[in-house]
Amino acid sequence: MHFDRGNFSKKMLHFNILTPLDETVRPTPKREARLYRFNKESYDDLKQKGFRLEF
Repeated sequence: MHFDRGNFSKKMLHFNILTPLDETVRPTPKREARLYRFNKESYDDLKQKGFRLEF
């Protein structure tokens, strides 16, 4: 199975599992990367509804 990084982040943001922070990092000179925090409460709510996060 191929892991699509762009699609993964979109899905995690859609499910509100990631909360954006006010911090960024500069991995390349062209663009800053936004940092996120894992939202365990939201994940636990989804898990009770049958959501499964597998890699």
